[in-house]
Amino acid sequence: MSGSLAEADGESKPAGDRVTPHRSALSHPDAIGSAELVISDTFSGSLPCGRELAGRRYRDRMRARATSSHEVPARESIRLEPGDEVTVGERDTQWPAFVFVTGSSGKGWVPSRYLSADAGTAVVITPYDTTELELAAGEEVAVLHRDDVSGWWWCRRGDGAEGWVPVSALDAIA
Repeated sequence: MSGSLAEADGESKPAGDRVTPHRSALSHPDAIGSAELVISDTFSGSLPCGRELAGRRYRDRMRARATSSHEVPARESIRLEPGDEVTVGERDTQWPAFVFVTGSSGKGWVPSRYLSADAGTAVVITPYDTTELELAAGEEVAVLHRDDVSGWWWCRRGDGAEGWVPVSALDAIA
């Protein structure tokens, strides 16, 4: 929407203007850093790591191309909120940052650093959504959040679908 206005950092700016996120948005250990953002699509809700951008019009300039396809497991995705109680099971051998949890909303793999404990009963301390994004080799996506510690990036396809994709299946592009 060329020429439209969007609120960013407390001021109205024309679409396409570059903005730098507030320092507080970068204080989360999983924050992207000082990435330059471009006002564009409306983003609703929060990123899967609890970084809130509701009501703002941002699109990360970082893009990536799938070097291989990524298929989504048949298991239903779950969304965990701070305060949710889960039972922590095994640690993933391929992705050691992740543990398998069971909670009232279902089962799935979650970074252990988002929980109060690595085993037994734990409380979720950072919101997390286990949704994965199916990609075909060669498909381009916008990277909305990088979780380099875990080895996964939260991405958006051209059709608007969002989810986690393993970094091993992506190449960053300019």
